[in-house]
Amino acid sequence: MIDADVVRDWALTLPANPRQIEAAVLERVAYAVPWETDGVPWTFPTPAEVMARNAGDCQGRAVVLASVFEARGMPYRLEASFDHIWVDYPGRKGTGIENPSKVMVRRAPTSDGWASRMRMPEIEWAESWRIEREYFWDTAPWLRRILIASGWIVLALIPTVRRRTRSIDVHGPSSHHQDAPVIASH
Repeated sequence: MIDADVVRDWALTLPANPRQIEAAVLERVAYAVPWETDGVPWTFPTPAEVMARNAGDCQGRAVVLASVFEARGMPYRLEASFDHIWVDYPGRKGTGIENPSKVMVRRAPTSDGWASRMRMPEIEWAESWRIEREYFWDTAPWLRRILIASGWIVLALIPTVRRRTRSIDVHGPSSHHQDAPVIASH
């Protein structure tokens, strides 16, 4: 997931201030959701993929920023909430969505791997629904929206179809089939 080698040459040209590094990553990696970059609703790109297209969502920007910090030997940790992933570092001021009370997963590099912590965070369901709708639905191409909506309709109809199939298996065909012509065999 984090690949310092991919960004090392570029990382070493950046200033030493972590805020300026983050600003440089945000400038280089234009915000784009997976529908725009990969034609799918969700993906977790590698730093190489993000750097090749200079575009990515919060996951893409986070793996590039973490890779830059890794290449420079700077402290950082990855933090993820139900709706967002970001890189935290000493002195960073987060945004409203980057709230410590919403952190679900926290991973920090150590000398022998990664230290991880998971917990059930506060989730503001109305806010989360708004974020997810904007991220997955509002950015989806129209044909994909139609396909997704059709899929949900089919899924919603499955229980009805199963009940009717079981009813036919148990009780025989419904009464309206009794009026159908019967072909006699001799």
